[in-house]
Amino acid sequence: MDQAAELSTRHQRAHAEHRPSRGRGDSSSREGAVWAQTTASIAYYLAQESAKQCGPGVFGLPTMAQTLSALADGGRDPLLPAELERLSALVAGRGACHHPDGFVQLIASALETFSDEVAAHLGGQCLAVSGRLA
Repeated sequence: MDQAAELSTRHQRAHAEHRPSRGRGDSSSREGAVWAQTTASIAYYLAQESAKQCGPGVFGLPTMAQTLSALADGGRDPLLPAELERLSALVAGRGACHHPDGFVQLIASALETFSDEVAAHLGGQCLAVSGRLA
């Protein structure tokens, strides 16, 4: 099994064993959570909930969800965070419903809040799987 597949399998196992807590919504509630998998799941849900009445809703949100999922699944391409930022700049401020704006804010917040975990994922590690999640 290659390293990316092994990391993805460990993520799935860790996610099943350590469900994210529901509640306060601050970083203290992320203990044991696999942040990337959880955020990618939320991103996919929000992309599906789009009214699909504008370009960002049809193309941008699903592409951002796929890009975040690539990072969550052990993608080690150092350009993934930059791609999310690039897509965010294209999506933000478009769409009369502002759904794309909230989506972009979620992704930006996750990348900032979990910057240590992003760096670990890009390095082929996962702090939740390794037990080093603070």
